[in-house]
Amino acid sequence: MIDSSRISVVISGPVFDKVKESDVDNITAKACQSVRRLLPKAEIVISTWEKTNCSGLDFDIVVFNEDPGPNINNVNRQIISRCGGIKAATREFVLAIRSESKLVNTNFLNFIDQYNLYDEKYRFLKNRVIIPASCPPRCGELFHIGDWYYFGYKEDVLNIWELSLMDDKQFNKAQDDLLYNAHRYLITTFIQKYMPLTFYKKKDINKENREVYEKVLVNNFVIIGLYEYGVRSMKYILDNKFSTQMFHYCVSYTYSDWKSLYNSYIVREGEKLQCKRPVKELFGIYVYCPLRRIVLKSLCQKIVSRVRRTISGRKKISSP
Repeated sequence: MIDSSRISVVISGPVFDKVKESDVDNITAKACQSVRRLLPKAEIVISTWEKTNCSGLDFDIVVFNEDPGPNINNVNRQIISRCGGIKAATREFVLAIRSESKLVNTNFLNFIDQYNLYDEKYRFLKNRVIIPASCPPRCGELFHIGDWYYFGYKEDVLNIWELSLMDDKQFNKAQDDLLYNAHRYLITTFIQKYMPLTFYKKKDINKENREVYEKVLVNNFVIIGLYEYGVRSMKYILDNKFSTQMFHYCVSYTYSDWKSLYNSYIVREGEKLQCKRPVKELFGIYVYCPLRRIVLKSLCQKIVSRVRRTISGRKKISSP
């Protein structure tokens, strides 16, 4: 396992005192404490905004970035704060997390350099970066990658985040611009540094783009799951309720999913990885998720029908 002395932990974003009214402790301070406890020799880099009060935080380096101001999903703030911190980091490896996150274990360390076969056409990084989640086609998404946690070689993590800033004027949500979303903007802009990509309208969710998405994921990332990663958000609580776990099977790739992609696109016959899914995961993907879609579709249809009847009734009343 990688010694923590080789790791910089970049904690980026605003310094949180509280994220909920029930919180009494400094949330970002908790993030720093969790790093010191689980990665005792790691370098801690705080990357935040000018004039931020960082007193009470345990860190080695602080970067005060100029705030670009809000935009769609604050994607420009994410890019600037992440890049500022990663560039300031001095160690070989970087774990990039958000300022309301804490380490609960170091499971992510086990996956670095574990998979060494590539399709060079879709390999954009020196080594794969370890991420917790990305939305799969089964939930109707392409090019939708989580922005929470990244672990890998410094140059690779920086490569992912060193992007041009988003110009909100390019996009119009009313016209089905798919990039009207921070997660899609990040991954598509990264891909376009290396190859052309057409992904703007709903018609671009097609078989060809699905294959590109999957090949980029499997050649540049290892997806190990939100529950398995070892970092948790203190703002968006990831509880162990059955319904919550089932929901994540619906909206995110699992480690088994990623290994299946690796088998499909990378590995020759006779060298396939074992990717037997746990029973709970099988139930979530093949039973819970389809039933959830049917229920939601039925509910939406009932709401639309009721609204139409209401409008029709009002028109009849108002008619002379």
